[in-house]
Amino acid sequence: MASSGLRVLGFALRRVARADADAIVRAKKETEAEQDLAFIGLIGLIDPPKQGVKESIATCRRAGINVIMITGDHVATASAIARQLGIMDLADATRSRSLKGSDLDAMSDEHLAAMSPFPVVFARVSPDNKLKIVKTLQSMKYSVAMTGDGVNDAPAIKHADVGVAMGISGTEITKQAADIVLADDNFSTIVEAVKEGRKVYDNIRKFIIYLLSCNFAEIMLFLISSICGFDLPFSTIQILWANLIIDIPPSTAIGLEPQEKGIMDRKPRPKNAGIMSLLDTLLIFCQGMTQAVITLVVYVLCMRGKIGGVVTTRQIESLPFAVLGLLQLNQSLMSRSIYGSVWRTGITGNRWLLFAWVFAFSFLVMGIYIPKWNDWLELEPINGIGWGVIFLCVAIHIIVIELMIKPTMRFLLARGGIHLPRLPFLHKKKKNRF
Repeated sequence: MASSGLRVLGFALRRVARADADAIVRAKKETEAEQDLAFIGLIGLIDPPKQGVKESIATCRRAGINVIMITGDHVATASAIARQLGIMDLADATRSRSLKGSDLDAMSDEHLAAMSPFPVVFARVSPDNKLKIVKTLQSMKYSVAMTGDGVNDAPAIKHADVGVAMGISGTEITKQAADIVLADDNFSTIVEAVKEGRKVYDNIRKFIIYLLSCNFAEIMLFLISSICGFDLPFSTIQILWANLIIDIPPSTAIGLEPQEKGIMDRKPRPKNAGIMSLLDTLLIFCQGMTQAVITLVVYVLCMRGKIGGVVTTRQIESLPFAVLGLLQLNQSLMSRSIYGSVWRTGITGNRWLLFAWVFAFSFLVMGIYIPKWNDWLELEPINGIGWGVIFLCVAIHIIVIELMIKPTMRFLLARGGIHLPRLPFLHKKKKNRF
């Protein structure tokens, strides 16, 4: 019965006279009644896993998250349930071992850490056993999340990197020791939280990479122009317009990007990794330089009169300004995925980004064509030839980013991205509270 995942209870009886029974109760000598019992039989109780837990555990495995069962049940019962949920698999050597608390007591931390494969089921464990398991996993450089509901779980929950308590069945002591309290007591909620966390992390990176790429492009424009002895391509008010009206709305919308497909098929990032990686920094440099070079080429051609109808100072500034604005708006659509192709992600999956794109493009056009506005921005309307140049620049930008830079980044990522080290004053180490 235990091997089928049932909790087994034994039942027995002893017939006594009512007067004798009352005397035993009054004398509080129940142990006397528990002698000379006649065995009746066994009863198996099933505590079925909640719906969706098996699928959530499979999702964890795809995401590189190892799930370990720690329970007070008999090892046979625990192993059977673990096999039902996919935690244990006798056909997979890495997920086939279970361990009893009594065996764990006889082991040192070093012996436990050296076990290969590491047990995926711990049965008949004590509070000290649970704490020992957490400490051992941390010594093996794992980030450990511990869930529980009872008082005996509190020490391990408090010592874990992430302590999770049950909000419904959990005790107050356990909730106070935990970092997170599950309102629905459902393991699947933890998996959804991991998925949401990965989405937020991705969107922070997308926001930073997009905004820094645009700012780096503007910096390089002014720097290269100064080195080459050219007049500065844009005035102060034009740069402010580009930063506040053209860059900010799309970057804000990128922060609302829905999760990418396959977000739970990735392995966890290194524990000591910062938000940005060296590849992210290289991508910022390449995307920013692409925008800067294309805009600078147009600016130089305008200064030398190589583009028809561009002769005045305002016209010379207007066309490069529009080119830079469209390149940055174009970059926002390609930033829906950091290294993925725009052909795969598409441009319609984030309605907020589309609204922001239309908003920014409208203000870019109004700044060029509305009389009072273009006087304030020191711009002039652009003719048909100028718009042809703009769309040609956008096409070149797409080709360079999507067919050259991003494929190179994906190739380098496949070889193993290197994360920038965390800055100690920005990442305070969590104190050991036990």
